Amino acid sequence: MVQCEKFKAEDFSGHFTIDPEHGFKHSGAIRVNDDRSDAVITAVSRKLPIAADCGYYLRGLVKTNNAVTSHTLIQLNFCSKENQLLKSVTTAPTVSAEWVKMELLVSPQEIPSSAEYMQIHLIPAAGEESATGCSWFDELQLVKYSSIPTQVQLRSDEDDITDSSFFIDSSSSKLPMRDLPVELKDGNCFSAWMPYRDDPAPTLEISWGQNRQCSRVLLLPGSDGTLPEYLDVSIYDTSKLSFTEKKRLPVITEPTSPWSYIELNDLPDTRKIKLYLPAAQKNKLCEMRICVRKKQFENYSGYWIWHTREAEGHIKRVLRKKFTLSAAVEKAYLQGRGDDEVIFYINGQQCHFGEITRYLQSGENILVAEVTNHRYVGGLLAELEILCSDRSIYRVVSDKTWKTAYCPDGPPDYRKLEFDDSSWDHALEIVQPPYGIWGEVAYTMHLGRLPVRLDKEFFPAQVDAGSTLDIAVEMTPEVQLDSPIPVTLKICRNQQTFAVYQLDGGKLLHHAAAGKPIRLTSQIKLSCFYPPGEYDVELNLPFVELSGQPSRQKVFIANPRTSALPVAEIRKDGRQMPQLYINGQKVWNIFYTVPYAAGPAMQTTMIREFHNAGCKVARVWAHMQILDDNSFDFTTIDAQINQVLSDDPDTFIILCFMMDRGIQNDFFRKKYPEEMVVFDDGTMFKKPSLASEKWHSIAGNSIRTMLKHIQRAPYAGRIIGYLPCGGEEGQWLHHWGSNDPKQPGTLSDYSLPMLRYFRSYLQKKYQTDEKLQQAWRDDSVTLQTAAIPSRQARIMPVNGGMFRSPERDQSAIDFGEALSSCINYNIKYYAKIIKEETQGKSLTGFFYGHIADVGDGYIAEQSGYLNQQELLEADDIDFFCGPLEYRWFFRDLGGVSSFDYPTPSMLRSYNKLWIQEDDLRTHLFPREYAYSIRRPEEACAVMAREFAKTLLGGAMMYLHEFGSDQRNWFDDVMILQELAKLQKIGQYAIENDSLAPVSEIAVIASEKVFHYMRQEKRYVFTDQVGTRGFFQRAGVGRIGAPFEEYTVDAFCHDKAMPDYKFYIFLNVYYLTDEERAAIEQKLGRNNATALWFYAPGYHDGYSGNLENVHKNIGINLKTIDVKTGLQMQMLPDNKLLQNHLAPFGMYEEDVLTPVFALDDPAAEPLAILCNSDAVTLARKKRNNVTHYYAAFPQLPPEVLRAMAQQAGVHIYSDKNDAVYVCEDYLAIHTCRDAAERTVHLPQTRYAVMVYPQHAALGSVNTIELKSDVPQTFIYRLKK
Repeated sequence: MVQCEKFKAEDFSGHFTIDPEHGFKHSGAIRVNDDRSDAVITAVSRKLPIAADCGYYLRGLVKTNNAVTSHTLIQLNFCSKENQLLKSVTTAPTVSAEWVKMELLVSPQEIPSSAEYMQIHLIPAAGEESATGCSWFDELQLVKYSSIPTQVQLRSDEDDITDSSFFIDSSSSKLPMRDLPVELKDGNCFSAWMPYRDDPAPTLEISWGQNRQCSRVLLLPGSDGTLPEYLDVSIYDTSKLSFTEKKRLPVITEPTSPWSYIELNDLPDTRKIKLYLPAAQKNKLCEMRICVRKKQFENYSGYWIWHTREAEGHIKRVLRKKFTLSAAVEKAYLQGRGDDEVIFYINGQQCHFGEITRYLQSGENILVAEVTNHRYVGGLLAELEILCSDRSIYRVVSDKTWKTAYCPDGPPDYRKLEFDDSSWDHALEIVQPPYGIWGEVAYTMHLGRLPVRLDKEFFPAQVDAGSTLDIAVEMTPEVQLDSPIPVTLKICRNQQTFAVYQLDGGKLLHHAAAGKPIRLTSQIKLSCFYPPGEYDVELNLPFVELSGQPSRQKVFIANPRTSALPVAEIRKDGRQMPQLYINGQKVWNIFYTVPYAAGPAMQTTMIREFHNAGCKVARVWAHMQILDDNSFDFTTIDAQINQVLSDDPDTFIILCFMMDRGIQNDFFRKKYPEEMVVFDDGTMFKKPSLASEKWHSIAGNSIRTMLKHIQRAPYAGRIIGYLPCGGEEGQWLHHWGSNDPKQPGTLSDYSLPMLRYFRSYLQKKYQTDEKLQQAWRDDSVTLQTAAIPSRQARIMPVNGGMFRSPERDQSAIDFGEALSSCINYNIKYYAKIIKEETQGKSLTGFFYGHIADVGDGYIAEQSGYLNQQELLEADDIDFFCGPLEYRWFFRDLGGVSSFDYPTPSMLRSYNKLWIQEDDLRTHLFPREYAYSIRRPEEACAVMAREFAKTLLGGAMMYLHEFGSDQRNWFDDVMILQELAKLQKIGQYAIENDSLAPVSEIAVIASEKVFHYMRQEKRYVFTDQVGTRGFFQRAGVGRIGAPFEEYTVDAFCHDKAMPDYKFYIFLNVYYLTDEERAAIEQKLGRNNATALWFYAPGYHDGYSGNLENVHKNIGINLKTIDVKTGLQMQMLPDNKLLQNHLAPFGMYEEDVLTPVFALDDPAAEPLAILCNSDAVTLARKKRNNVTHYYAAFPQLPPEVLRAMAQQAGVHIYSDKNDAVYVCEDYLAIHTCRDAAERTVHLPQTRYAVMVYPQHAALGSVNTIELKSDVPQTFIYRLKK
């Protein structure tokens, strides 16, 4: 019935190579490079026979080098016996630099009858012959299925949620059902699953987002398989957060259907079930479907639609839908959303959401949406409800029948009914709410409601917070109600929901007769954290029109509760390690995030689960509402905090609030348009400029008012800190428009406030016109007339090279410095307000500084993160936050993890904390940033690695999920159990042990070097030696010894910085004379060893030359005429590392100008450029300091380890594992190589394994462990 064929490289011919580094699972991938503008380069499979009466499903994973000039796709060609092409079917295109799933489905009826064979074409750059690009293809599979219908026949009250579910296999070597995620509209997915033969009790767990009543599990056996008569099933008990005892249920088979099924109607609502399959060889499933009872809630009938699933920016699309009405219109309502902005037109007239009857006519109509997408994925969601004079109800919804195109130039004729859109593309259906990245979207059903009379008032006029109420609701249906309708009671204020209560289980009025009264009773418990005042209590029944008594009543909630702010502070312990103290108690806790996008049901689930796992601190997203200059509303904050504390009254909260997102009715732009962000092409952006003094005044006043409000609130005693958010993504970056600075409208900020700030910055830096004129080489410029440099001036390359020249580019360098100065001003300004208003009792932190993450291309300078030392020294700041690096070699299972900047090592001397944002994609997340993590134990191993990295690295962490798709990524029994174990280990460690650093390696990066580098597009292969320098940290993480990280500024300013044996300077291509002297003095104190890359100290702020390099490291270099092929190999007789034969260095696609090599006979050569005699790795001793020079980064761990060993660094493991060590703890996250490992301790210690199990090892100087797959091990080491 179903057969699956996997393809390997030998199945293809054409122009391609096997890339061992780029495979999805870190094995080989097929790499196809179309570098010709006069031909199309593809890889083509062998001829594949076509079976009669069979359909085919082709799928694979694809990523590009992000330099594709057209797009990448997979194509399936059907050909005749005479090799004539009869039909081509293609996947949707992609230009993504991350792995994306591609798929296509061809039914038997779609295959030409004369087709003899088919071939798969891997096309990196489809379109015109001139298109070029490079792409990788992996996990290619072709599934053949017979014509026997496998379409599930759903019952009228069922939904099929298979495509939004995850399948978790306890025993099979491959992912059940889906080696790749499958989202087919017809409900079919074809992967086969079979348990191990020798597994006595294989299980299959199915998990989805929100609690639903599961009605059936449908099973389709393989062509050679059978199913048992009974299967054991257990469900997840949402109250106990564990699975129930197994229940044996019959497998029902019907002769008219190939499907068998298990009835689950008698089981309670759940979001997880487990099937226990007997371990028989013939128990093979080729498909499974999960059916649940239809969820009774008002929702959009259509989809978010767009023309692509890919992220893009700074574009405008038009979407059109023609429809015909057979009668006159009595009422019509329009609602929807656009990402980011939408304007609707009906029959050529602009209209707004709400009642739009006057725009419609009988006969043909046209609905047009103009959608502007500033960043990331765009989309349109729309629904038009129409009541006609013949009493029919007509709905126009956003779906694939809409036509779309980029907004044409010229007059907007497309708004007219008669416009011809036949050449336009059909829209792509992305996802239906509440799923996907947009989550829940407010919706109101205007037409077709069922009439029910509310007979009595249902809520008292005044209640006390914290009280328990007995509620009775009496109503009478006026028509027959034939389906269950949930009844909820919602307490609101200013349209913000504080609590939602389900009455009598939420499923009532089933088969209620017309005219028969119904009485509903329920007992509800009010939170004790409601701020006192008047609230609305609303009775809500979806699809119902309530009459009689008002369904919304006023209630006054009295609450005399007051509580003082807790005292939260960062203190250094006896070992000078910063620690969090709350009310005098030392706390180490894995925080968690309550995302704003999550609805109340999801939030309640998350809060209960994290509370049970020992999480004591929640980072809560909420936004104040800024109504006007001096008018603010904090109801959203009250409601969100009340929701959290209702479910966990003992948790402490760090409040994270986005200021500019709270601007109501666009008042600031309307009132102060000159204060908004402006892009380089003059386009105004929708956000206030970060240089706007007017915005600073309003936002600062809103924060002061908010803090006073919170200190009066009943929940004040639970708030320990604040995370104010501003700028791009709330992370204090200046806004940008796209990934390519060559495109107009990419760079900011060209607003009047930023111009004023820039001139103020120049005044402080240069003080006089004469000094400015000398620096800019412009006699006409003055401090009062200096302009922001143009986009071209900011991105202009120097002779095709990667370095700027101050002689020409000083204005661009100065503006880059001003961007960072502006960010620092904002952060210090708001931090001071918080400290003043809380009398220093509350913590203040910011998202800031992650240059390793955003330092790819021009964003590094554009962001404004390039003056970190100033903020290290700011007294009003307690912590910084930032995410784990997103690339797989840091984040994936077997990866090494990472901190961004400012690192814990930098913050330590300033009594500040780094709190790591671990937005870990678990097995409950589709492949993308989850990479290869597909099982609970894999997610736990990664979570434990992040715990070890932060605890032993002097940081803290919080688990963060986005709240989209109505799913908690950490909603798994095993994850929550392991999280509880890790919490206990962390708290014990800070109370009883020393976490002081013991590293002998320091890694140094420069943020200011980005001012002197070409401002290039992101994710390209041109002059990326800076980005590759940050990638080098992945190799450093596998040396087998701990290391600490600093910036050059921190290195030079931190007087308490210890002496290290081995210093690795990643991207230090810019050094002042003072910095050069400080580094030389520091290294000379203990005759240390240093490794430098590419052009160490090449630029001194005045000019860039190789003489500066010689002054820095004492090695003479020369420029060589090479731009590509930037790989090197060790010399056979080198005295550093023998028998390392594999080449290493930059990526094959990388192009670099200039390239340097050794020109120093006194230096010891170690490696040469491949296919050349140019020395690209060498060492030389100067003043008793050993300097290594590498012409480019990405040295392998083996080479780095050899350097570290010769520098006297103790190596704990030589197996390329990630090793984390502090004074009393050691942790290892093993790599993917299956091997026995010996961990060498520097001295004998009493070792106790504390994770994953607890085991005393005794007094040892070595630890033996075996790891076949990546795992995390944590040991306590006592003297």
